[in-house]
Amino acid sequence: MITHVRILIPKCSPNVAFVTKRTKFKMKPDQKKTPSITNSDRALEHFDLYYKPVFGKLWPSIRISLLTAKKSSVVINNFSQYEEHIHYLLSLGAKDILTKARNRQKNYTTTSKNQISVGNFSGKQEEPENFENRLSDMRKFTEIAPFEKRLSDMRKVTENAPFEKRLSDMRKVTENNPNGNIVETENDFLQNNITLGETDRQNLDVFLPAKTIYSEHTQKRLTEARQSVYTPMDVRVDIVKPPAVALPSNLTVLAFPPGNTGMFPEPKPDVPGGYLCHFMMDGASILPVIALGVQEGDSVLDLCAAPGGKSLVMLQTRLPGHLHCNDRSKGRIERLRSIFRQYVPEADQKTLRTSLRIGQQFQEPIYDKVLVDGPCFTDRHALLEDTHNVFSPMRLNDRLEMPNLQRELLRAGIQSCKPGGAVVYSTCTLSPVQNDGIVQATIDDIWKNTGINLEIDDLSEMKYIFRDTFKFHDGCRFGQLVVPSLSRNFGPMYFSRIRRVS
Repeated sequence: MITHVRILIPKCSPNVAFVTKRTKFKMKPDQKKTPSITNSDRALEHFDLYYKPVFGKLWPSIRISLLTAKKSSVVINNFSQYEEHIHYLLSLGAKDILTKARNRQKNYTTTSKNQISVGNFSGKQEEPENFENRLSDMRKFTEIAPFEKRLSDMRKVTENAPFEKRLSDMRKVTENNPNGNIVETENDFLQNNITLGETDRQNLDVFLPAKTIYSEHTQKRLTEARQSVYTPMDVRVDIVKPPAVALPSNLTVLAFPPGNTGMFPEPKPDVPGGYLCHFMMDGASILPVIALGVQEGDSVLDLCAAPGGKSLVMLQTRLPGHLHCNDRSKGRIERLRSIFRQYVPEADQKTLRTSLRIGQQFQEPIYDKVLVDGPCFTDRHALLEDTHNVFSPMRLNDRLEMPNLQRELLRAGIQSCKPGGAVVYSTCTLSPVQNDGIVQATIDDIWKNTGINLEIDDLSEMKYIFRDTFKFHDGCRFGQLVVPSLSRNFGPMYFSRIRRVS
């Protein structure tokens, strides 16, 4: 039986529409929003996992410094009307860090020359047994148990106990069977209280089901974890004492003293030419340029030049006879050219050349000096910026390929350098793998596969003359590393100078 229902609606205007009333959803007090993990969080997790064992007690100070705003310095533009501008910046409390370095260099040449230990891995003379102990401590990071523990802490991808048990069981079989892991009779298994599936990995007649199957993504994470641990090894290279550091007389770099949190004003163009009076950058970024030791008339290659800060510093010295700035990114090379237009008159750019090429293509030895400021984790950017972050899950392959790319770029830089010239490798990361590890691997590769002879310059003098401005780490084998601190919050910046002998 169908019942008809009549609904009476008051007469109204034809333009009136009935709309369902919407209510806002209210979250219950016991409901909690799950926080999203950012790329910066992933970067901090990685640094805590792999940097803390390296820097030890220094890591809390370095960590909090990385998470705060860095100190900036200004490079005075010699192509502008800068005299009054310098007086204004000095009145704010800024100091010329190169003047301080020159004063310390005088003391170094008279009293501190014997402090450099030639042929050693660090600036301090160290007893052999102490060095072996340090190697032993670092090798512990590659042992099975700590390695599995780090992976478990990171992603819980493996379990220590079952793995250790299987490893222990396999060792028992090997000890009891001098012929290897193949045990021929069932009694042998029963005597050792070990099951067939856990031990016999070489008997092709027995089906052994896999207990753990890793996805492709997990295998890549495991590879990344292994690549993040640096193990020192012996390489065929001499660490020699170089000539005194040449501080460019035309270069002026201002920074506030340690503990002074002053800020520099934004650069403004001068009145006559319209060129900016100063360039703001991390003060530690000038150190690779100074370590390069450019002399008047040198032909210089900046292999990974963009965004252009170090190239601009080299131009300010007025020393290069020819400066070739290269980068593989069109957007970055355009930014570099824009910086040159803002700071350098066109007439002074005649010795300057820019190119858009893959760095590995440079192999002809035609340059006196080569700067390889390679791609790296860019620790500060990774912690403070979530965009274009190398620790994005989408960039896992980039992180896996980064060590190979760094080695190839450094090898190309060495091959592009004339015999008797010098190559400086630099990064802005604390990672020992991407710093000493890349230098070590590249030198070993050059020695094994080419006829090029190399030497490493001991840069302890730079550490001495700049220690009033920057904080240096003592644990590097082939270069110097500036680490951030709250009072001197520059860096990180690693640099190593490799001299091509033949």
